[in-house]
Amino acid sequence: MGRDEDRQAVRDFYRKKISGLPRKKRQAFTLRLSRRTLPLLAWTVLQNPGRAPFFYWEEDKRVDFALSVLRAHIAAEFRAKNAAYTDAAAAYAYADAAADAAAYAYAASAAYAYAAAAAAYADSAAAAYVATAYAATAAAEAQSTIPELKEIFLFDLNLLKTSSTELLLAQPLWRQQTPHSSSAANDTPPPIWLDLRAAFRQQLEALHPSFLIWYELWNDCVEGRFQASDEYLSWLKCPPEIESQGAIAINEYLAGLRNKSLSKPLNRVRAIVLGDGNAGKTSLVRALHGLAMQENEKMTPGIAISEWPGAGQNLTTHIWDFGGQVIAHATHQFFLRASCLYVLVMCARAETNANEQAEYWLQHVKAYGSNEQGEAAPVLLVANKCELTELKLDYDSLCRKYPNIIGYYPLSCAQALTGERKHKFDEFKQRLIKELHGLNNNQVMFSPAHFQVLQAVRQLASQKSFLANKEFTTLCADNKVQQEGLNRDWLLDVLDRLGVILHIGNITCDDDFILNPRWLTYGVYTVMYQEQANIDLQSVRHLLSATPQVDELGQTLDYPAAKCQVILDAMLHFKLCYVQPGQPGKYIIPGLLPTSAPKKLGSFLKQQGTQRAFRLRFAEFLPRHVLPEFIVMRHKQIVRDLVWQYGVALQDQSGQTLALLESDYQRREIAITLFGRDVRDFLAAILADLSAILQRLPQLEWEQELQLPEEARAAGFALPHHKPEWANYLQIQETMREGQASYISAKGVKYDLRKVFAIFGQSKTGSMEFHQHFHAGSHVEILGEKNMGSTVNITGNNTIHGNVAAAETISHSFNQGSAGYDEVMKKLAELQQQFAAWQASMPEHAQKAEDCQTDVQEAIAELQSAQPNLPKVKKYMRNIMNAVGLVSGFSSAVEAVKFVVELLSKNED
Repeated sequence: MGRDEDRQAVRDFYRKKISGLPRKKRQAFTLRLSRRTLPLLAWTVLQNPGRAPFFYWEEDKRVDFALSVLRAHIAAEFRAKNAAYTDAAAAYAYADAAADAAAYAYAASAAYAYAAAAAAYADSAAAAYVATAYAATAAAEAQSTIPELKEIFLFDLNLLKTSSTELLLAQPLWRQQTPHSSSAANDTPPPIWLDLRAAFRQQLEALHPSFLIWYELWNDCVEGRFQASDEYLSWLKCPPEIESQGAIAINEYLAGLRNKSLSKPLNRVRAIVLGDGNAGKTSLVRALHGLAMQENEKMTPGIAISEWPGAGQNLTTHIWDFGGQVIAHATHQFFLRASCLYVLVMCARAETNANEQAEYWLQHVKAYGSNEQGEAAPVLLVANKCELTELKLDYDSLCRKYPNIIGYYPLSCAQALTGERKHKFDEFKQRLIKELHGLNNNQVMFSPAHFQVLQAVRQLASQKSFLANKEFTTLCADNKVQQEGLNRDWLLDVLDRLGVILHIGNITCDDDFILNPRWLTYGVYTVMYQEQANIDLQSVRHLLSATPQVDELGQTLDYPAAKCQVILDAMLHFKLCYVQPGQPGKYIIPGLLPTSAPKKLGSFLKQQGTQRAFRLRFAEFLPRHVLPEFIVMRHKQIVRDLVWQYGVALQDQSGQTLALLESDYQRREIAITLFGRDVRDFLAAILADLSAILQRLPQLEWEQELQLPEEARAAGFALPHHKPEWANYLQIQETMREGQASYISAKGVKYDLRKVFAIFGQSKTGSMEFHQHFHAGSHVEILGEKNMGSTVNITGNNTIHGNVAAAETISHSFNQGSAGYDEVMKKLAELQQQFAAWQASMPEHAQKAEDCQTDVQEAIAELQSAQPNLPKVKKYMRNIMNAVGLVSGFSSAVEAVKFVVELLSKNED
């Protein structure tokens, strides 16, 4: 029996054994397995002492992958021993990350990373099949590496027959720490396991000393000392201010929790009040402070920030009351966060559809207030002015669409303190307090020294708006904030993320930090609310000094002339404005430009000739900042001052290509019309900039669409009323890559793909964005591309029509003649055949096999291109590993994938 067949037999043996166990016992075995196999991550390094720690992971991903694997293990331990812990999402997120880490590893160690991920999945009945596959794979790989483990695994399985899961999980892996000889399997570890444990510790320390805290925690599990108390919740889900700092900062923070040096909570949370203008947001905030509603309440100037102690238990709530005027919506992206509680206030008298009114703001929360796992922050819905009329809200349908809605309260701010609707306001207030305390469970913890600096900073904030850098450094030194890792810079970053200190790059503050966020928000909004698109420093100084502003804490916001440049620098940093070309000191705010296009636009466009149409369509929400920010990024290319609030005309560097972009918020789309010669390159550059803006909103759903030109319509196909058709751009592109010559639209009309892309013109770089691949004896047409003047040699019986892109040299290529090219292509061809066969013979995995077959086809196509993108090919391989690496029956595919990735990596090196 060969090695692969032997592994498969072992895998099938364990899978059968595990599948017959009840869920809790399956969980216990998987956790014990994970504890035993985790040190095997150091196996390949132990065999190759000169290699870097965890060399099988890409260098820039090693710390993140190591953290995800270790966290997956601890998440599983916590879930198994703490019945009150119900946040399955966190455990699964780390399990997924650990599986991703395993997929990246093409060394034998991959299976051991899977073991850790398996443990986190083991507690879910729905994921029982996945956990079984993980465990069986890991057991087979471990046993093939260390045969002595077979007796130990069987011991665990037999012990489950007579012991409870609780007892088994509480037991140490071995009663003694001396090498295993002839005693019982559970008494002593094999000598090789002790070597691996020592190597595992060394490798973690070599990766970064902060990883030793995870080794210590894992060792507690090994020796039966781990207790899943609430103090470990932060190990699974750190405050977002810490998570955002990266793996090393997370480790150092958790080390502080473990050694008790971090023990003082901030006890401050944030509630953000959103809603249309005149909905009653300010009146609601006043009611929370015990103040009666005022008639003719003044418009909130952007953001009003107040501190509310009403939640009790020493908890202070920072209430951010956002202005509802449309002009302010573009700036919400800078202040909305995931770690907040949102209160959405709607007006029962509003003439607009109540659900549409709610959805607009719920989309804001989804886009700007979601965490890295895609979970949107909780929202309480409030219907104000219900003493006048009932808000007709379809609450159930909203909750189905937005599961982050946690309550709905129809009330009256006019009767919040006295009157027949006071009890409704009291109900809302009690729920608000409950949710705020829930937020406080995940607060940043400080050391006494950090807390003293924090308190000193807050005291200074009540006296002035700026803090000198040197003064902050002195504060840290006086309070002995010198601890390794959690030093002055760490504290500054945390305070900045908490909004205690504003430390924003590229903003000139004369080496000062902004202490009072109200100073910045009031300054920016005051400028924006003047609705003047053209401003300069002098006008800003005059505007901010005209009327002294007193904030909610009674502090006068002073705007000396020397500091007013900070406001303009902040607006430049947030891409709210740009410097007018050729006029230093003059600024233009795109979001305040006229709403109508310049009259000269029509005549200008008539001069441009043939146009090509493209658009971005947004499923539910087009943020107000996208086009203005894009205009700021591309303002140097604006042609003939053709720019307004909802559109802009641009010209590329060659002057041969034009693009017109227009936003339509009602239809939720950005239309792009192109004219000229090099439209493909210009379109690609425009889409790259728009994508960069939209990447900050990962929860936003949007797609790219191409207008199908009439000239490309096949003979005999007609459309009623000559309405143009649109098609998904990526779908069209994929159809082309698959070798299809035509495309059938949604209305059943046939289009010639060559003409579709030919109409979009050639690429001036000569690169083939849309191309076909050729093999010996094939007939190929290459579309709309330009020969760069180099010689192209085609061997075999090939016929080529069209232009060919060529270059003098190609670096980092992996074409015919490259070392290992033939072997890789052979392996990929074998994989294609295997997945095709499995698709037919294994119906339970048909979809998985089909997806993998598609990834193989993409990899082959990429390797046959003029300049193969090897990271892209490796991505396809990771997709396959993620899909089949844990499924019994696909082991040969896993080995083939590892082989391909290893050869590609050698070629990259």
